[in-house]
Amino acid sequence: MSAAAVLSAALLELPFPLAGPMPPWRSIFAWFGLVPLLWAILNPGTVDHRRPFRRAFLISYLCGVLWYIGNCYWIRDTMMHYGDMPIGAPTLLLIGFSLVLGLYFGLFGLGVMLVRRSTGKKTLALAAAPFLWVALDLAAARITSVPWDQLGYSQVDNEFINQLAPWAGVYGISFILVAVNALIVHGRIPQNGRRDWTWSAVGAIVLITSFSGIIYQPAKPATPATAVLIQPNLDVGGDNDWNGPGEWDEHIAQFQHLASEQCKIYIAGIPQTGAPNGEIICPPYPTHPDLVVWPESPAPFFENDPRFQRAMTSLAQAEAAPLIIGGIASD
Repeated sequence: MSAAAVLSAALLELPFPLAGPMPPWRSIFAWFGLVPLLWAILNPGTVDHRRPFRRAFLISYLCGVLWYIGNCYWIRDTMMHYGDMPIGAPTLLLIGFSLVLGLYFGLFGLGVMLVRRSTGKKTLALAAAPFLWVALDLAAARITSVPWDQLGYSQVDNEFINQLAPWAGVYGISFILVAVNALIVHGRIPQNGRRDWTWSAVGAIVLITSFSGIIYQPAKPATPATAVLIQPNLDVGGDNDWNGPGEWDEHIAQFQHLASEQCKIYIAGIPQTGAPNGEIICPPYPTHPDLVVWPESPAPFFENDPRFQRAMTSLAQAEAAPLIIGGIASD
């Protein structure tokens, strides 16, 4: 059973990028990555165990802890480089983080087992799985404020399934993915001494049909508007108060330069991994973008600061475009 949890954790790592761009075909693993875990939870060896609830929780918890360690590895790297922590502390931080967040997986397994034991039907337990998964995704986003890499995000390149995104959001897509996993595993789990492969066949058909959105790429529509997204290379180790002589003007000039730059070099991945530079991309607008967007950044942007107001007014006038800027406002 532990092997099934480890296998699910590994399969669920694959539909997310680890470093640099991810090939779209890898998103297929999200459609069956939960199958080993669901099988381990609902297998007679777990259902008829002396302590089925504890067993289901621990199997799922193991899967969750391993998944978070692999998927959020960057927490360790970030704290190692920028956290000013002693040797070994970033690794312990990642493990502690994963031990806490893995509880959501554990609760998922516990909920599935609760439905199975209370109703006596594996079909109802599998039917409850997508509801439980989405509920716990929502809890992770709202209670512990960690909405990272929810299962539905894996289908960002799927033109077919993404038609649902404006209506159902990432939670709706996660629901469909878990439902297909549940359908596929249905025939693998015997009940009353026999297996019924009907629902598994339905799940396989839905998987193949839905994944066709990766293969089929419709013609790109004409670009109706263009946004310039600005990401300066700020020093996260500095105080970023910009109080030094000329420091404010130097940074604002950099922002203004980035906003007005017409052509950019595309970097195919994280620079530190040695990712190659792609082609030079020039935006499809002749003079001015339709929108300028500044990122989240550790910068002293205060709404009532006259310097900030002057800089933003100047930039908006120079680019003849509205701005979206991260700053601090007071009411």
